[in-house]
Amino acid sequence: GGILWKVAAVAKNVKVSQGKNTLSLMKMMRIEAGVVFGGKTIAQHGKSGLGQDVFLMIRRHKTTIFTDAKESTTVYELKRIVEGILKRTPEDQRLYKDDQILEDSKTLGDCGFTNQTARPQAPATVGLAFRINDEMFEQLHIEAFSSPPELPDVMKPQDSGSTANEQAVQ
Repeated sequence: GGILWKVAAVAKNVKVSQGKNTLSLMKMMRIEAGVVFGGKTIAQHGKSGLGQDVFLMIRRHKTTIFTDAKESTTVYELKRIVEGILKRTPEDQRLYKDDQILEDSKTLGDCGFTNQTARPQAPATVGLAFRINDEMFEQLHIEAFSSPPELPDVMKPQDSGSTANEQAVQ
């Protein structure tokens, strides 16, 4: 149990949010450890103006990929991220914003994905369709998310004039 306790202690001491941006536990722990990328820590990268983070949900049928990228990332580079997960080449992918096909050479920022429109707590949706043969791609199709179940009674807000015990007796 010692290792688990230490990780919890490290996570507990890290700031959970920075301004309006929520950071993932992984990023928080990397910042805490001062991990270096390209000679700079992550914290220094954030200050150097290398582009703002955008948070995306890439969706196809019942599949949803949550990822983050920079506004300066190209659509083609985003397809490479998808390739690493779903094992389909960028040439066999078509990405969409709403019903518009995204051009490989454009940046996510050019396509309207910004740190204001694609936030950690409200990621932007990118549609994904695959090539079905040499000439055609499948129709863009995204399954709707299911509705969450109703809250159990014990989790519902109580009347301000009575306690949970009084509610149970009535």
